[in-house]
Amino acid sequence: MKTLEEIEKLSLEDLEKISADRTVKVPENLRAKIAAGLFLNGHGRETVRLRIRFGYTCAAACLATVLALTLFQPQRPRDTFDNPVEALAQLEKTFSYISGKTGKGLDLAEKSVSIIDRPAQMISEIQNK
Repeated sequence: MKTLEEIEKLSLEDLEKISADRTVKVPENLRAKIAAGLFLNGHGRETVRLRIRFGYTCAAACLATVLALTLFQPQRPRDTFDNPVEALAQLEKTFSYISGKTGKGLDLAEKSVSIIDRPAQMISEIQNK
């Protein structure tokens, strides 16, 4: 039997020759032992079952999240104009509407300035008398 250091020093060709040699007897339950060792990894069967259940639960939760995000995603607004000229005309119309409303608001603000200033004028007149 070779030591671990000897096995590590072998080349790939040597390892392939050894694996192809049919004269070497392999224990009957070697595959089961390897599988059990990899599967259990030093833990009891109950722990492994809990890990498997936890994995399935996490996978189900991830799937539910992805489905929920896909199905309930808000719709994005789509373009309403195919022609850029029409879009520009609508934009200009919208801006002129906003400008007209802003102008009316400025007129009202100018008229209210004189009304707002009246109490200050009245107070100053009373103080001057």
